[in-house]
Amino acid sequence: MRLRLAESVILAARLCSAQQQPADEDRDINLKKLVPNIVEDQKSIWSFPRKLSERRNLVPTIAFVVIGTELAVGAQASLAVLQELRETAAQTAKEAAHGDRQAQRLLAKESKPTSE
Repeated sequence: MRLRLAESVILAARLCSAQQQPADEDRDINLKKLVPNIVEDQKSIWSFPRKLSERRNLVPTIAFVVIGTELAVGAQASLAVLQELRETAAQTAKEAAHGDRQAQRLLAKESKPTSE
């Protein structure tokens, strides 16, 4: 999963760097232009969904959504593993009694005598 996530991040970085617009080098930076500059920036941010019909904007957006989803799923899986690691034997037994198959397999595995 880590390899797939790394590949997705690299792909998104390449797509986004290829799609980046050049910075506005000659833009005035002073207190007088602060509010107009903020309004201009906000306009481009809030009008972005209309630009998704263009392929050049759609591909990086899809890459961003896919990577975000992968990160969320990976985080949930990691939390589940951590929760299982912190679980006590009593909690495992209780879950097994309530029909948790994973807990039942773990208890059966632990109760088997090891042949050494």
